[in-house]
Amino acid sequence: AKQFPSSRNLEKFGETRQDLTIKELAEKFLALKETEVAKTSLNTYRAVIKNILSIIGEKNLASSINKEKLLEVRKELLTGYQIPKSNYIVTQPGRSAVTVNNYMTNLNAVFQFGVDNGYLADNPFKGISPLKESRTIPDPLSREEFIRLIDACRNQQAKNLWCVSVYTG
Repeated sequence: AKQFPSSRNLEKFGETRQDLTIKELAEKFLALKETEVAKTSLNTYRAVIKNILSIIGEKNLASSINKEKLLEVRKELLTGYQIPKSNYIVTQPGRSAVTVNNYMTNLNAVFQFGVDNGYLADNPFKGISPLKESRTIPDPLSREEFIRLIDACRNQQAKNLWCVSVYTG
C-alpha cells in the first residue's frame, strides 16, 4: 500500500483508499447523483458545490476538512460577498440563513457520501447544527389603508372577500 498508493488492488485487500481532494469527492458525488435526480436539481447541486468549493478551496484534501473549517465556510457564506450571476447586481454581502443551511446541507451530503463509500473515516459535520432562521415580521395594513382598500372595492362581494382576508390573516 505504501509503495503503490494508487493501485486498484488495494480495495481487494481491504486497504484504505487514496485521499481525494474535496473537488474530486464532489465530482464523484455529482456523477452518481446524475441518475438519481432531475436535471434542474443536478444543476442546482453543481452551482451550490461550485460556490462552496471557491470558499473551501478545491485542492484541499477532503480528509483535512474539520469542524472548524466548516464553521469558517458557514460564516463566509453568511457574511461574505457572493459571486453574481450575469445581469445580476449584488447589493449587499452575505446570504440568508435559509440559503446557508441549504448550502451546508449539500456539502454535508458530499461528506456523507465520502464516509459511506470509504473515502473518509468520519463526517466532520457531526455536531454542527443548522442556523436559526429568522421569521419575517408581518407587515399588516394600517387602519387607514384598510379603509381605503374597502372603499376602493366596486362591489359588496369584493369588500367581503377583503374583510375576511384581513381579519383572518
